Amino acid sequence: MLCRTSYLEEYVDLWSRRDEVNRTWASVYSPQLGEHTPEMFTREDREILAERLPKLRQHHYRSLINEGITKTFLQPTQTAAQCVFSRMSLNYTADLKTRVGPCVLGGTPDCSQSGCAASVGLHWVKSVKLAGPLRIGHLLRASIGIGRAAGRIRGQLLYLDGEPLCSKKEISHDSCRSEHQVGNPRRIEMQKCKTGKESRRLRQVSSK
Repeated sequence: MLCRTSYLEEYVDLWSRRDEVNRTWASVYSPQLGEHTPEMFTREDREILAERLPKLRQHHYRSLINEGITKTFLQPTQTAAQCVFSRMSLNYTADLKTRVGPCVLGGTPDCSQSGCAASVGLHWVKSVKLAGPLRIGHLLRASIGIGRAAGRIRGQLLYLDGEPLCSKKEISHDSCRSEHQVGNPRRIEMQKCKTGKESRRLRQVSSK
């Protein structure tokens, strides 16, 4: 992407000129933990993006990449538990049966080097002020809290803040760990059991 100096401008210009395109933004490569490949962006690469992309917006009004978002590219979230997009989305494969986690990237993404536009964009949005000390992030946390409570009542929430619903102590149980494997197409329901002071357990039920 950055090997050719004019690439970014060509990319934004190409898509901004298409009548069917309303708005444009861009993600960059997001590696997995422990990955070392040529596609990965260096700190210097990210700094170049942060400098160039906002300037392109001045001439291409359809671009959503502003200075705040590009600054977040330099300091993305460190874990899936901190990622607003991961916490607020459910992701499945094309057959709509297999769950992908902890986010749309799947596997074990290196969030500290994330280039996901959705993740970076929401990470910036939560810092935007609404009135006085109130920020969008406060509303997002309240919304997630309400969803968490509703999910527990329904007994359908499997993941929360990028982690399985079981506590860290519970996930050490073989039964809980096996039932939380990403990609398990079976429906999981909450059932009561004794796990220390907690009364949670997950029971697999045939999707039929």
